[in-house]
Amino acid sequence: MNFENAKEIYCDMKSKATTALQVNILKYFLSSITAEEVIKLFWENESDPDIYSFLKKMINENVNNDLINKNLIEPILHKIPEKNFRKEVKYRTILDLLMHTFSESTKLKIFLKFIDSERKSNREFAYKISSSIQNSKLEKILKDNWDKYKDESLLSIMHERNILTNNDLIEIWKENNKIEAIILLLNKNALSIEKHSDVIKTIINSKEIEDWIKRKCYQIIASKDINNIEFLKTSEPVTYLYFMAVNNQILNDKYILNVLNSLDNFDLLNLILWCVSKMGKSDLLYKIFEKSDVIENRINENIRKDFVCT
Repeated sequence: MNFENAKEIYCDMKSKATTALQVNILKYFLSSITAEEVIKLFWENESDPDIYSFLKKMINENVNNDLINKNLIEPILHKIPEKNFRKEVKYRTILDLLMHTFSESTKLKIFLKFIDSERKSNREFAYKISSSIQNSKLEKILKDNWDKYKDESLLSIMHERNILTNNDLIEIWKENNKIEAIILLLNKNALSIEKHSDVIKTIINSKEIEDWIKRKCYQIIASKDINNIEFLKTSEPVTYLYFMAVNNQILNDKYILNVLNSLDNFDLLNLILWCVSKMGKSDLLYKIFEKSDVIENRINENIRKDFVCT
């Protein structure tokens, strides 16, 4: 069967397929024709979801790379940049599925096609590719992209490639208000109380920075000296209790029960119980168990109070 016949039959079946069986037969028809014919059908019917899905399946099954490169990859690279966003997403997906088969020179070619796109999703795709390219040209390109777009995801890539130092990330945070730079340092355990006390203090005192980021800073200062988090004892008792438990410190039962009785959120109850367990307070756990009804009622009462106030 030549391609024109295959195309005619497919289009006829597609227009008539209404039952589940007919749709299933349509998929098997795509399996029965050659990979080259499937690719040709894709180019003539890019909006057809069945052909696109089958094409991805075919790629995953490691169809002949030379055939794919000639009939699929080269045309895609010729079409980029593509104005139609939906089409471009498909092209990126296809390239991504095949990325592990490409030589470094091909990856570089794809990288250059997407790196300076006005669409952030395209630039993100290029950044992802860059991690598998060892080419000295990339350093300047990535720097230029940061200067032009300030994409947050670029920070970790530049840091990994030693384009940015820890101090550079701190300056980026200060100058551009990019909290992602600090998150990157925190995740890499690159902040210390000895070298970055001013940075940590600023984060802790900020009203804009999210609590989960602050908690990472609390752990840094607590690991240096547990007394450093004493200020949390009254302002954030649950957080204080957690860090004391994490750092193998034991608190008295009265304080823990006061924290428990002040809860207005059931989500935090399990965290407190974990802390009590971590401190080895089995007697207190038994006491809480015996008074669990009272505790639950008190939390519900606190929730109602908050609701009325708001």
